[in-house]
Amino acid sequence: MGPKLIRPKVTKLWQKQTKGDKICSQKCFFLNPEILNSYAAIMNTKTQSLNHRNTTSQPKGFSLIEVLVVVAVIGILAGISGTALMKWLPQANLKRAARTIVSMCQDARVEAIKRNQQINFSCSNATNTCVVSFTNGTTLRQFDLSIIGSGVRLSNSLNTSFTSRGRALTAGTIPITNNAASTLSVTVRTSGSIITN
Repeated sequence: MGPKLIRPKVTKLWQKQTKGDKICSQKCFFLNPEILNSYAAIMNTKTQSLNHRNTTSQPKGFSLIEVLVVVAVIGILAGISGTALMKWLPQANLKRAARTIVSMCQDARVEAIKRNQQINFSCSNATNTCVVSFTNGTTLRQFDLSIIGSGVRLSNSLNTSFTSRGRALTAGTIPITNNAASTLSVTVRTSGSIITN
């Protein structure tokens, strides 16, 4: 059985007036310091005994088995997602290359209409690049497919020009391949439309 709880005695302090102090309009209370100290000692003893019980019944941290299970689950998930990512990446890079070439064709067509002059568009499988340029050779935009990765390459070359009316002088298809043997084709029609298949 623990120590007996002592109720602290409360002493009333009635209104008083001292030099420089205001009159206390309400009852003021204070506790005897000796009683307060004994009360604090009792509370500390009870708190320590409660803490001791909690620490002995509930060990802190994780067991080795729990850590190994978590590491194994993380490893399995990483392996599954890594394999899926490696299959998805070449196809994503191929689509990125096709979107960029379509965007360059559209830029060339818009510039030709806006400037009311012929704009050249050329893709070379030798250099693996596509270029939008003026007829005097000044480059407006250039794209190197080698920077994409996944072995993305042009399988064929195409040289065409867009007129001030937005039509292509030469129609053609630009096949794009990757190291997973997938192929996407960008087709430029004489009407000036560009399609991907």
